[in-house]
Amino acid sequence: MDVDVRAAVERSFLAALPAAALDRLLAGATAEDVAAGTLTYRGGREPRPALIVRGLMRTYFAGHDGRQATVRYAREGDVLGVVAAAGGPAPLNSQALTDTKLLRLDAEVLRDLARQDVEVAFALVEELTQTVYALWHEIAAAAFATVPQRVARHLLEIAAREQQSEGDALVAHVSQQELADLAGTVREVVARALRELRDDGVVRVGRQGIVVTDPASLAARAWPRDGGH
Repeated sequence: MDVDVRAAVERSFLAALPAAALDRLLAGATAEDVAAGTLTYRGGREPRPALIVRGLMRTYFAGHDGRQATVRYAREGDVLGVVAAAGGPAPLNSQALTDTKLLRLDAEVLRDLARQDVEVAFALVEELTQTVYALWHEIAAAAFATVPQRVARHLLEIAAREQQSEGDALVAHVSQQELADLAGTVREVVARALRELRDDGVVRVGRQGIVVTDPASLAARAWPRDGGH
């Protein structure tokens, strides 16, 4: 097993699986390099659970009017698609925000292991519980987030949406006033938030728009890692 894959496994819920079950699951896994901007899952398709070995991804709802609502940012050690593997095709999409390495897991093998081994089933229950807690936290964060957090979220969502159609760069073509309107504040407050992000090397503001130079740091400000529990 590659060193980076092993490190990602050890950070994930997979580390709690019995050794024999983990070996069987990894035996059928395949590594996949994904370019920034790539959609790795479209809502309604068959589940394809994947361990993030390297990179940053997001899962989001897409409205009929083109708007998007991000519900999760996922990093190294996170496993996407566990809910879909247990409950069937999900209504969410997944997108790589940076060049990403995935370890694709066989959903049927994962289900079979859960049916046969109570330790695997309990590990899945714990992972699903963490997902529910994170969603509860996101509901609260959407309602009570600070202005800098709201600015970070909107910047990432706008940049990610534009990334899909214009290339692999994360650039938000949005004015400070438009960001202020989205965040429910005034332009001066947004300007201060952007200045802090720029000074910390997270974004670069130029004629082409607001360039996200450190997506992981911006996601960490928009979506705290602790999941709220």
